[in-house]
Amino acid sequence: TPFVSPAVPEGGLLNPLDLSGNSPLCCVSNDSGLQVHQSNEPLPTMANNQVANHKEEADGEAVIDATSIDDCSLGDKADEDSVTDYLLSVLALSGRSKFTDKQAEEEAKTLTQKERVEACLDIYGNLARESKRSGIDIDTYTLSSLVAEMRAELGLIPDDEKEALMATQMKAHPEEFQDGRLDTFLKCEGMNPKLAAKRFVQYWKNRRELFGEKYLIRMTIGEALKDDLVALETGFYRLLPKLDVSGRPVIFCVPSTHTREGYTSESQLRAMWYVMEVAAKKNKAQRGFGSGVVFVMFWKSDTSLFDYDRKVWDGMKTFEENCWPIRTVSWHICCPPAFCNHIIKPVMMALKNRRSRARSLFHDVQENDIAEILSTFGIGKDVLPDEIPGGTVRFDQSLWIEHRKAIEASQTEKF
Repeated sequence: TPFVSPAVPEGGLLNPLDLSGNSPLCCVSNDSGLQVHQSNEPLPTMANNQVANHKEEADGEAVIDATSIDDCSLGDKADEDSVTDYLLSVLALSGRSKFTDKQAEEEAKTLTQKERVEACLDIYGNLARESKRSGIDIDTYTLSSLVAEMRAELGLIPDDEKEALMATQMKAHPEEFQDGRLDTFLKCEGMNPKLAAKRFVQYWKNRRELFGEKYLIRMTIGEALKDDLVALETGFYRLLPKLDVSGRPVIFCVPSTHTREGYTSESQLRAMWYVMEVAAKKNKAQRGFGSGVVFVMFWKSDTSLFDYDRKVWDGMKTFEENCWPIRTVSWHICCPPAFCNHIIKPVMMALKNRRSRARSLFHDVQENDIAEILSTFGIGKDVLPDEIPGGTVRFDQSLWIEHRKAIEASQTEKF
């Protein structure tokens, strides 16, 4: 199916491919806003959009013995040696310590036309829409038949691979197995019943590991989250009240709010899990590519390298890729400080899979330009919090929590 290019708004780029598919268009954020770069060269930043003058990482990868370094810790004294140890521990993540710009360029050359189109649909949603998506004509497949196929696929998975799910079926709240709930996992996997079944099984396995004995009770603030209020109140991971132009929920993340004062990294992960559960209920986007949650990370000027939490980012990456009931369709990393570009960014990109890298955009610009840039992706100023210059939403995390408690007490919310 040919890609249908929408109208390009003033100052913005909507399509990372031209109609022929032969001349990629590169979406570059810089101080003058979005620019269109057309070239016969392979798209160098499809997997890693960035400022044009961003300093290229070294060609080689750091060779670090990850087994010799424990969790990141500064202790009481932030001297030169402790800072060095911290940097090494940040870099010593996974078998591949970092993902360089050169590697991103090489990977971009291998992206197929299908991968590029699907990434564009996820990033831009309704602003760049194919007439048909994912090879499935939703009009000819009713929701009930797709859910029935997913239930059949669940039955084919060996019992020893779905132990947590089997333990759940007789004890968990009935809403966990309603058609509407299973539909959220179908959306995650492009309406593919087999993949959705596998994701649902992994969901219960990870939920049991993270929540312990509370994994069977309802995912509400007063029940499964009752011991994680301190982490939830930090507002590190916030679900904004308005949807983007495509009907997708927007998660707003501010790294500097994750202080770890009075709560653990695991508690923050449970708070993040809860926010994603609520986002899944709010998703109004069409099924297929482009359906999911949009992630906006805003690095404030007071952000420190030591706000980086290995456990939290590892957990978020694992859960998003494998089990959460809603997929992240795009990552907008806004105003990254120098240490993010040169230390954290290569690590984050190494930990992401190929799909996620193709949907990660780094906007290395001034704070005053962020709202305008995000609006070209369908995230309007009326969606963004006023912490971002130009954003108009006055967001109070404590009020949001009280609002959620009232909704959960009424038991009227459905998937």
